[in-house]
Amino acid sequence: MPQLNTVVITDNAGAAHNFKPRNLSNGVATLVEGVGVPLGDRKLTVGLTRTAGGRNKPTIKIAMPVLKTETIGGNTVTSLLRTAYVDISFNFADDSTEQERKDLNGLAYNALADLSVNSVVTKLEDMY
Repeated sequence: MPQLNTVVITDNAGAAHNFKPRNLSNGVATLVEGVGVPLGDRKLTVGLTRTAGGRNKPTIKIAMPVLKTETIGGNTVTSLLRTAYVDISFNFADDSTEQERKDLNGLAYNALADLSVNSVVTKLEDMY
């Protein structure tokens, strides 16, 4: 069982993002990368739940807010412009093997590296 610790994730530009533990509740760990304004904190959640059908469902979610700063009446105001999300969920039977789970994790990881799949995500291009 992994202990809740800081998770470092590198983005596509090579910048390391340090997500520090914030909360652990009902099997869902919440980690946050502070950006100086709580409204803009990036959030990573990692959890393991069971479906109504008794299957194991590991989930990983990332929320990445984008802020804007304006000067209104001489006051600097920071507000939320938009938020980008990623939501990854796996779904395994109780009798799945660790190797099967490793293989599916590897397939998902490598699917995101595929140029065609990556273009759908990063360039918002449809496949044809």
